[in-house]
Amino acid sequence: MANTEINKIFDAEPQSLSDFLGANDQGCFIPSYQRTYAWRDEEVSRLFEDAITGLSRLPTAPSSLRFLGTIITVTDKSLLGIQEPMDQHLPETVMTVIDGQQRLCTLIVVNILLHDTIRRMAGELDGPDAADGFDQILEDYLYDLVKTFQFVGRPAATIWQNYPRVIRAEQDQWARSQNNARYESPIARLIWAYIAHTDPAKAQGPFEYAPPANAEDGSGHQALATVVGHVKEALESIAGGMFEGRTLIDPVQLVSDEVQNGEFWIAKFPTALTQRLSAGVSEPAARLLRLMAFGRYLNTRMAITVVTTAQEDYAFDIFEALNTTGTPLTAFETFRPKVIETEGMLEYPNSPSAAHLKEINAYLDRWTKADDRQRATSSLLIPFRLLDRGERLEARLAAQRTYLRSTYDNLPDLPAKRAFTSALATMANFLRYGWQADSGKPANASPGGKPLHDKEAAFCFEAMRALRHDITVGPIARFYDAADGVANSASTLQYEGAIKAMTAFSMMWRAAKGGTANIDGRYRTLMSGGQDVAHPLARRGAGGEANVMPTLAQMQTAFWAMLKRARLNTRDLWVAAVAQRPIYTDGVLVARFLLLVAMHNSVTEGTTGLITGDGRGNIDLLTSQEWFATATESIEHVAPDSKEHANWPAAIYDDSRLVHQLGNLLPLPKVENNEAADHSWQRKKILLGIFAAESKAVAQAGIEEAKKVGITLGKKAEAIALDNNTLPLAKSASTFSGTWDAEFIALRSKRLAELAWNRMATWLGPAPTP
Repeated sequence: MANTEINKIFDAEPQSLSDFLGANDQGCFIPSYQRTYAWRDEEVSRLFEDAITGLSRLPTAPSSLRFLGTIITVTDKSLLGIQEPMDQHLPETVMTVIDGQQRLCTLIVVNILLHDTIRRMAGELDGPDAADGFDQILEDYLYDLVKTFQFVGRPAATIWQNYPRVIRAEQDQWARSQNNARYESPIARLIWAYIAHTDPAKAQGPFEYAPPANAEDGSGHQALATVVGHVKEALESIAGGMFEGRTLIDPVQLVSDEVQNGEFWIAKFPTALTQRLSAGVSEPAARLLRLMAFGRYLNTRMAITVVTTAQEDYAFDIFEALNTTGTPLTAFETFRPKVIETEGMLEYPNSPSAAHLKEINAYLDRWTKADDRQRATSSLLIPFRLLDRGERLEARLAAQRTYLRSTYDNLPDLPAKRAFTSALATMANFLRYGWQADSGKPANASPGGKPLHDKEAAFCFEAMRALRHDITVGPIARFYDAADGVANSASTLQYEGAIKAMTAFSMMWRAAKGGTANIDGRYRTLMSGGQDVAHPLARRGAGGEANVMPTLAQMQTAFWAMLKRARLNTRDLWVAAVAQRPIYTDGVLVARFLLLVAMHNSVTEGTTGLITGDGRGNIDLLTSQEWFATATESIEHVAPDSKEHANWPAAIYDDSRLVHQLGNLLPLPKVENNEAADHSWQRKKILLGIFAAESKAVAQAGIEEAKKVGITLGKKAEAIALDNNTLPLAKSASTFSGTWDAEFIALRSKRLAELAWNRMATWLGPAPTP
């Protein structure tokens, strides 16, 4: 692209605050998606400190400057959404502020209060202090201050020709008549209140400002009023020559030749005035000079870089590239005005879209820090695009912003746009109540924020979100959106069945492959369609056309096809792959899941050390409560994972993977696990038998039998054995009559994998016939 074309897209120009805010017939417009005013006293104090530091350097560095940052603006008036005839009231130039509004609003507050203070102090000067041209200097100074917060928008014969320099979308309207003008945002309301206060037709005492009585929390009104009070106190301190314990520059130095030759003031003071002030400054004059010098430095020596672009998207890109001190707006915050514009300003509050956006805000409002909100927005939009179009969305803010706005713009009509925001709200609710609900307890993953009805589905859901298997959020949310939340209804059965099917496929795949092995690609194909997927799950196709919602059976068929392509679609094939894997090092959560599924309603098979799945509700492990249960929270290596420990067959350690296979693992509570760890098989077997004892008497008998063979458990182990709950999952290992060796570990791995397959295969539905 040629340089001339780039220059047409954006321009960057260093300016002083007074240059930018004092430009003729130019107003600043804050879009509705920008955050409300939120500066605090600390941030205002830092601004003051910066200006005072620069001011103190004037005597030795007359050209002293400080940098206030970048202001990013757009000059496209179409962004304002102003229709005829109100567009005739607009200023010649309107700068839509993309970044910098918090600073600009604060600086305007300072200038208003400077103007009010200096105006009143100037009126109280006696004859000698006002002589020698000082009164004219004060008049010119006040005139320049006024230009930074108000300007004549369109000539009129009333006060309404005066426009606030800054207004905000939705709340304010520039107009030269009382009937049309509206100034209700915090900053515009403050400016207009001061314009009215200084009307020559009215008495002019000290300016007092209070927020509206009905101001809502978070509206910015109270924050602005608090800053007004802080600035008043700070200006009073500066007038007295101190700021937060720091002594300010001597007033005599402010009129020295060095400072005046550096063109600090508007013009050089008259010689007679300079001589009089240099000889001695009265306290009223000193107070004025300090405030005037502070305001002058703030407005003319605090440099900003004004970046002006022709398009809003370019402005956002520049903002991110510059990484300015402001906080980037999330993609959702910049999307909201599009929705409001579509519904219409008057119609929006009662529209379906407003209800949708309220639900999305309820999800995002759980995070107060800007970085956290950005991450939460990404966690909403990335799976939503997969749900919506079966496509990947980048984590970059610019990409997310463009996706939302352009996709919404390209929808054909209002019903389609409302369907889009409805689907986005549904995703937000799914994340809020389900996928991102508080960890450590079961989520309310059923529509309406209620628990799932199917216990096994609830177990699967907790396992998947513990695994942070986020690629499944989009597919699960597709069924969630279609479900009605009523127990045993057709849509609820489809949704809960989909959770189990996705869990079965994911766990089968990861267990057999030893990791993710491009499982994300399989789920993207499930959404967009392609090999093995005849019925794409995404809401819409690549061309934007609506897809028919697939059934659970159709999705299960796709999963079976993917497993077949990977040669994992039969029990023998899958068990052969899983039984030999070091499942513990591949992923502890997957290992724990398989153990719980295999041991669910299991029965000890005599003294073989194995279990069968013939139980009748005796060990119910597949519930969300059991997923969080302490009884199975950790995984014990029966044969220790290090070969340094004695009394274990050496062959176990010939292959370092063997001790991490499914057959050498046992779920135990952490306390029992720690007590059983790294001991001989003889001691561990006795301890497991005591843990599995169904009564204290049986446990005590086990302790006594241990002593007879020379094994002393210790007081801690005995207390655990007698006081803690029985652990039935330890029974099969404790009753094993053989040797826990490499051959047995392999045999047990195979049995557990078979039992896990038997359960998970039912979640995938009937396997298609060859």
